[in-house]
Amino acid sequence: MRQNSNLMNLYNTILSLNREHVKVSFPAEIGKGLVLQWRIKQGITITDWKMNYNRETLVRENSSLYFVNLYFCVKGEMCWEREKDRNEIEEGDMYLYRSKGELEVGYYEKEKNYEFISIKMPESIFMEIIMQYLDKREFKNVIYHINKGLKFSANHHINRILYSLREIPKNKGLASMYLEGKLYELIAVYLSNIIEKDRECYYSIKLISEDVDAINKAKNIIDNNLTNLPTVNELAKLVNINTSKLSQGFRMIFGVPVYTYGIKQRLEYAAYLLDTTNKNIGEIATLLGYTNMSHFSYAFKKQFGLLPKEYRKK
Repeated sequence: MRQNSNLMNLYNTILSLNREHVKVSFPAEIGKGLVLQWRIKQGITITDWKMNYNRETLVRENSSLYFVNLYFCVKGEMCWEREKDRNEIEEGDMYLYRSKGELEVGYYEKEKNYEFISIKMPESIFMEIIMQYLDKREFKNVIYHINKGLKFSANHHINRILYSLREIPKNKGLASMYLEGKLYELIAVYLSNIIEKDRECYYSIKLISEDVDAINKAKNIIDNNLTNLPTVNELAKLVNINTSKLSQGFRMIFGVPVYTYGIKQRLEYAAYLLDTTNKNIGEIATLLGYTNMSHFSYAFKKQFGLLPKEYRKK
């Protein structure tokens, strides 16, 4: 997918402005959006993103070296890649990782509301903070998760802190002090979750027969709606199960997140149509809900190793 030059200019502007407080609105040709960024001491940045793009959009960015990143998805769900890792970020998810200068790619659907809060801090500062309060075993555990990348759902305590980040005092000096305090509180709660729950414990949930039936029903709904994939929240309402149990139970039963399963099945159907019909590639892409051919081709090649036209010729 070709990157919009106006979008690149916008992101470069946000990343390059070396101010204590930055406020940038999206140009109308990109969509609707507002980005608020605060820089507090020692090179730490907190950014509040609200976005709604006019068209399907890929955002490509080379991450900074020697930074630790915390991402929180407040609204929406998206697919996000870095190096060979593909992550599905859903509403309520939080993600911790160490950036290594690799290319990061975010996929955003047309006319959907996305809200994220991101925190970026120099690795040396993060290490200095945690070394003061963690023992050797805990420190080693946290470093492992930072290097590998860790995602799980925010609890009520973390959600409360996140929403309080949007209630900043108008006085600039007080705002900086307020954000610094909230940041330390957030890190403490987040690290507590990492230390107390490893991934295996987190994904080990008990499913009763009604839950399994609901999750299988959700899978069938996805299979029958490949041209208009429902969100996790919509699925949960349709099958009468909470979103957390649906997300974790689906991964437990089928081995992949809900969003990943839907995309994979949609592309499998695209391959089937390429094999068995004379429909042109543009028709197939449109039928499956893609409004941008480049996005469809990129996703198809990611799954099958070939562009759609190459796949048809094989």
